[in-house]
Amino acid sequence: MAKYTINQIIKTTDKLFGAGFNTDKLILNMKVEDVLKIPKITTNEMQVIGNLQRAIKSKNFIAFLKGEEIEELQK
Repeated sequence: MAKYTINQIIKTTDKLFGAGFNTDKLILNMKVEDVLKIPKITTNEMQVIGNLQRAIKSKNFIAFLKGEEIEELQK
């Protein structure tokens, strides 16, 4: 798993919230098409979103924020 800075995570989540994805359930249910509709989304931010989804699903959100290597996040 790539390690992201807190600023990258905040910038990405700000874009998610602005696009209406503001709950765990909505973020987990996002499809690629949904991500591509977010204005000015970068490929790095898409990777952050994918890892964020895995962190939420595996209940390792805080570890994700800290940049820890988590086996479930890599699957």
